[in-house]
Amino acid sequence: MLVPVGAFVVWTLFVWIGRIRNAVTDPALSGSDRIGPLVLSGIFVVGALVLGALLYRDRVMRSAASARMLRNAVRAFAGYTVVIWVVRAGDIAFGGDHEAAFVVVHTVLAAVSIALAVVAVLSVERRASVRPT
Repeated sequence: MLVPVGAFVVWTLFVWIGRIRNAVTDPALSGSDRIGPLVLSGIFVVGALVLGALLYRDRVMRSAASARMLRNAVRAFAGYTVVIWVVRAGDIAFGGDHEAAFVVVHTVLAAVSIALAVVAVLSVERRASVRPT
């Protein structure tokens, strides 16, 4: 379970810290135009850090309570990830005048993020079915 959830955390940090860097350095974005991307990215970064902390706590404590907390956090964060990426990918692919390469890159980011979210949920659910919490 460490690897699927850990991979989900690391990937999320990679993607959304990159988005923060892009938003800050994008000359097309000015003042208030940066707020939306930075807030969305910040939510993902904080969520991934919390999930990573809960994963670490569960590895150290190995209690039913820590496993339950981790499972609930993975479910919630994975659900949030899937919803945001489905909306963003649809908007990028169909709602704007984006170049094909931009659409492809973001479709891949969305697909990997969603796949890792699903695998993380499956891993904590499998663990819960094997070990009562």
